[in-house]
Amino acid sequence: MIVKNLQKTAANFHELHYPLDGDFDIKDFAPYFDLNFYQPSPDLAPFVVYYSVLRPKIAYGKTLTMSMAMQTPGAGLLVSKRTAKVFGVTTGQIINRITGDTIKVRAHFRPAGFYAFWDKPMSELVDQALPLAEVFPAADSAFVADLLACPRDLEVVSRLESLLRQKQPVYDKNIGVVDDIIQKIEDDELYTVAEVAKACAKSERTLQQLFYTYVGVGIKRIIMRNRIMKAMQLADAADKINWTTIAADLGYSTQSHFVHDFKKLAGYPPSKFRTQ
Repeated sequence: MIVKNLQKTAANFHELHYPLDGDFDIKDFAPYFDLNFYQPSPDLAPFVVYYSVLRPKIAYGKTLTMSMAMQTPGAGLLVSKRTAKVFGVTTGQIINRITGDTIKVRAHFRPAGFYAFWDKPMSELVDQALPLAEVFPAADSAFVADLLACPRDLEVVSRLESLLRQKQPVYDKNIGVVDDIIQKIEDDELYTVAEVAKACAKSERTLQQLFYTYVGVGIKRIIMRNRIMKAMQLADAADKINWTTIAADLGYSTQSHFVHDFKKLAGYPPSKFRTQ
């Protein structure tokens, strides 16, 4: 992941320029939209990964449909003219339809970050969406209208952060623990819950409960996503893809198990990888 920070003179927000692995390919948006990402302020950084503001270039009423497979684990917040909602981790394929007549504002939370605002087991929010005002009461129709009317991205982000701060989120050490475990899974290429439990000196039961409570999905799914993302990276770098070798390198004992996991997360089999 490449991050480039550009200090804004009008505020303390930093613009981010990087591909969001597992969400979408930013270059696919360029002909149709201006899509910009911003770092959260330091007090909200323990909870939020980024904010994004998408402004349409295409003519009114046209729609761009994009598949967003393998969403990065973590809850989200979305505001547009048609909807204002919060949503948990999505376990299925995401089809993102974006019309060219409104801006879209999004906050993407750290894997366990939304727990500080929700204060309930995140498993209750998996594959669910709730009205924004149900979690953030100040986000009424007037707030949404004013947010979308802001002509400058920095003002949009500032107003969104003010909304988040009204919940007075309190940092829970387990939010950081979850981040550290996910980073360890990626850095050390851990492929089973047993390996993660040993590396983190925690029981498998404790890990599963931790992730269901703070992220919403079990740690097995986090491990699976990491393996399939790695498979895609290896395939993308290869002149000729050998899925059997890739599966073996990632610890799969059978090709059928690998294909099952790949299709479950990506929404298509490995054989279709370069046609997507």
